[in-house]
Amino acid sequence: MHIEGIEIPPIPGAPFTAKVVAEWDQPLVGGGTVSRTYYTMVARDAQGRVHREIRGFVPANSNDEPPLRSITILDPVAYTRTSCVAATMQCTVTGYQPRTLLTGAAVMGGHVTTENLGPQTIDGLAAVGTRETRTTQTHTQLIVSRTESWYSPQLQMDLSVVRTNPQMGQVTLTVENLQQVNPDASWFAVP
Repeated sequence: MHIEGIEIPPIPGAPFTAKVVAEWDQPLVGGGTVSRTYYTMVARDAQGRVHREIRGFVPANSNDEPPLRSITILDPVAYTRTSCVAATMQCTVTGYQPRTLLTGAAVMGGHVTTENLGPQTIDGLAAVGTRETRTTQTHTQLIVSRTESWYSPQLQMDLSVVRTNPQMGQVTLTVENLQQVNPDASWFAVP
């Protein structure tokens, strides 16, 4: 199962390193939930290059290290994407074109309402909160999904995201151990 993480745009001039912790409370068919967690190490340098790990889930109450699955390095200066798979110990370098950030979200069916949650400070950074509620009618039921996010204008990324959906359950993504420093160049070298 893949959980959409916090997007880190490849913008210059806003370097950092951080740990993004994901917690997933998935509903079970017969009732109850199963809780899983993982973390990823992320970094962006002053040039806008982005390093991101992908790790596997472990039980939420486990002390096990989430297994490393892959590392991706986006380089908007060299226009390359380097993807390294841990299981095969192979890296692939392909072309990369940074996406243009669009204002406003595309609505793919259903009704969407957006609520401003106001400002708050997270780890010393100003953040603006938004709650988006999407209501979709299927053939058999009305589905209500919510996403609450806290966006840092300074870093141009979310610092916290909580997604609630009756089919997926609740996914909480939290940026932790944020350090606004230029990461060591080794973060952007092919392992």
